[in-house]
Amino acid sequence: KGAAEATALTPADRYYVCMPFFHANALFMQIYACLWAGCAATVVKRFSVGAWLDDVIDCGATATNALGVMPEFIYRRPPDPRDRGGHRLTRIMAVPIGEEWGAPFEERFGVRLVQGFGMTEINMVAYSDPADPVIPGCAGRVLEEFFEVIVADNGSHDGTVKMLMERFPEVRVIRFEQNYGFAGGYNHALQQIDAELYVLLNSDVQVTPGWLKPLVRQLEKDDAIAAVQPKIKDFHERSKFEYAGGAGGFIDYLGYPFCRGRIFSTTEKDQGQYDTAMEVFWATGAALVIRSSLFHQVGGFDPDHFAHLEEIDLCWRLKRAGYRIMAVPSSTVYHIGGGTLQYQSPYKTYLNFRNSMYTLFKNEPTGKLLWLIPVRFLLDWLAGVLFIFQGKFRHLVAILKAHWSFYGAIGPLRRKRREYTDLISRISISPEPNLQGVYPRSIVWQYFFWNRKHYKNLG
Repeated sequence: KGAAEATALTPADRYYVCMPFFHANALFMQIYACLWAGCAATVVKRFSVGAWLDDVIDCGATATNALGVMPEFIYRRPPDPRDRGGHRLTRIMAVPIGEEWGAPFEERFGVRLVQGFGMTEINMVAYSDPADPVIPGCAGRVLEEFFEVIVADNGSHDGTVKMLMERFPEVRVIRFEQNYGFAGGYNHALQQIDAELYVLLNSDVQVTPGWLKPLVRQLEKDDAIAAVQPKIKDFHERSKFEYAGGAGGFIDYLGYPFCRGRIFSTTEKDQGQYDTAMEVFWATGAALVIRSSLFHQVGGFDPDHFAHLEEIDLCWRLKRAGYRIMAVPSSTVYHIGGGTLQYQSPYKTYLNFRNSMYTLFKNEPTGKLLWLIPVRFLLDWLAGVLFIFQGKFRHLVAILKAHWSFYGAIGPLRRKRREYTDLISRISISPEPNLQGVYPRSIVWQYFFWNRKHYKNLG
C-alpha cells in the first residue's frame, strides 16, 4: 500500500535504493522494505542487513530500476524515535543515481537521504564535561545528519542533561556520577556502544552539511587507515584554522606536536593551502572518526592523561602498529575551543607538559629516551624562563609540578609501556612503526630561531 502511494515519485529512469536501519533489543538489526519496479507495488521479503545487497539483486532491482521505500509507519511523518516501540531510526542509507531526486523524496516522506555510506554503522558520541556544556546550536546541527547521537555526560550538575532531554529527546545520554576527564569519560562511554565506527565530537564543535561523508569514504578506501579528522577551523574567526587540530597533526623528533595551519600559538588563515588529504601523525580528539575495533584493541585513551594529548598518545600507538592516520580537509567543522580549559589556563599548561612526557615515555624507544628526557627537561625549563619574562609565574609553577608528577609516575608508566607494547604487537600490520608525520627537525628551533611560523615554510 505504501509503495503504491509513492509511485508518483517514481522517476522514469533514475531511482534510489533506501535502507532504514533499526536497533532491536540491542542484539540485531532487521529491515522491512517495499521494492517495486515501475508502478508495481509488492512487499518482497524481510531480510537481514548483512544480505541486503544480494536480496536487492535477487529481486531484480538492478535490472528493473527498483526503488526501496521505508515502511508506511516511518514515512507518513518525520522520524521520531519516541513512538516506535523502542526501535530507534539511526540512519537512512541511500545509493543515489541522480541527486535531483533527493529533495522531492524528503518533501514527500519527511526523511532526508544520507548518501554514499555503504553498510558502515556509525555512532556519534559527543563528549560533555561539567565545565564544557553542550552547545545547543552544535547539537542541533549534528542531529541533521540522522545518525545515532550519544552524549557522554561527565558528572555535570549545570542542567546539561535536562536541556538535552527537553530540546533533543532523540539523543541518548550516558551519565556518569563523577568526572572521568576527557580520556576516561570517552573510555567508559564507548564500552557501552556497539558500532563499526566511532565519531568522537566535542560538544563545542559545529559541523557543516555533509561533513561526515568524506571522512567515512576515506576510511572505506583502505583498511590500514585507523582514524581520520576533518579540517578544524575557528568558530569565532571562521577564516582561520583552530588551535586543536588545524588540517592535521604532526610531531617533531623531540616530541613537540604541531599542525598544518597551527604551530604553537600561531594559527594561519585558511586560503586553501592545505586542502589536500594527506597522512599525518595524529588526528584531533575534537572531531575524530576511528575504527571501534582498533580503538579498543590498542587500549583506548589513557585515563591517566585525564585531558589533553590523549589523542596523540592513541594515534602514536596505532602508528606503531603500522596503521595510518589521515586528515581530510574536504570535510570542515568549527571549534569554539577552550571549553574545558581555557588556552591560557595554568592547569592546561600542567596537563600539556606532564602528558607530553607521559606520551614520550610510553612510545619512544628506550635508547632514545636516554637522551631525549634530559633534552626535554632543558627545553621545558627554557619555556619556564619565557613564562617568567611574560609575567606568567603560575605557568612556571605548572611546569615544575608537571615534571614532579612525571618523575613520580615512572614506575606505573613502565608497566603501562609494557602493556601497550603487548597490545600493539597483537594488532600490528607492519614489522616497523609507521613514522609518516614525524618532522625530522626541531619545531622549536624552526619557530623561535628561524621565525618559520607556518607549516608550508618549514625547512
